[in-house]
Amino acid sequence: PASQVPQPAAQPGDVIGGGEAAASIGQKLTVEGPVSELHRGLGPHGPALLVYVGADPSDPQRFVVVIPVKVLKQLSANDRARLSSALLRATGTIIRYRGAATIVVQSPRQLHIQ
Repeated sequence: PASQVPQPAAQPGDVIGGGEAAASIGQKLTVEGPVSELHRGLGPHGPALLVYVGADPSDPQRFVVVIPVKVLKQLSANDRARLSSALLRATGTIIRYRGAATIVVQSPRQLHIQ
């Protein structure tokens, strides 16, 4: 029956939780969740802030937002200060980077810090 046809887990424009991101590699979506940890490190394009959303860095289902230093500098001091305890929403194409579902932001417009 038609009702049994599997549907993609998420559609472009949807907002999903960090735990769902691993099943959405290659899709452009918005991922939302509480920031669990911040680490300075390396992203695919150089020095960056690695923001773990919704899960511990050791969790296999972790979701990471990579904020390159050049983008981090464009955030307001208030936004940077709020990041560590924020509900973060990031929009972009989900990739797999170092074993984790990841969005690498290219612009502050891809972030919403609550």
